[in-house]
Amino acid sequence: MNDLITYILAFNTNDSFIIDRKIQQHTYLEDDVEIHHTEERATFSNGAVMLKTTEFDETLGILDDSVCPECWINYEIITQPQGEVIAPKKKIFTSRCQESFWLKLQKTRTKLN
Repeated sequence: MNDLITYILAFNTNDSFIIDRKIQQHTYLEDDVEIHHTEERATFSNGAVMLKTTEFDETLGILDDSVCPECWINYEIITQPQGEVIAPKKKIFTSRCQESFWLKLQKTRTKLN
C-alpha cells in the first residue's frame, strides 16, 4: 500500500487495518468567532501513521444544506511504514463538499483498477 488514497479510504471507514486511533478536539475564539479544531491520528498495522486535521468556524452549523461552507481538512502521513514510501504524503481540502467529491471519484477509480 503506497498510495495515500488507500490510507484515506481506510481511515474514513474504520478499516480493521487501523490498530489505534486517537482524537483530540478543542475550540477557541479568533476575532470573536468560535473555531473548532480536531486532530485524529490513526496507526495502521504496517506502521504507517496518518494525521487528519479538521478546522471550521461556527458558521458551519448555521448555514443551510445548499451552501458548502469553507473548512480545512488535511490528511498527512506523518510516519512511513518501514521499507515503503506513501505518495503523496499530504492531501488538503477547503470544504467538506470538495473532500466528499474527491473521495467518490477515488472510490470509483479504485474499483475500475
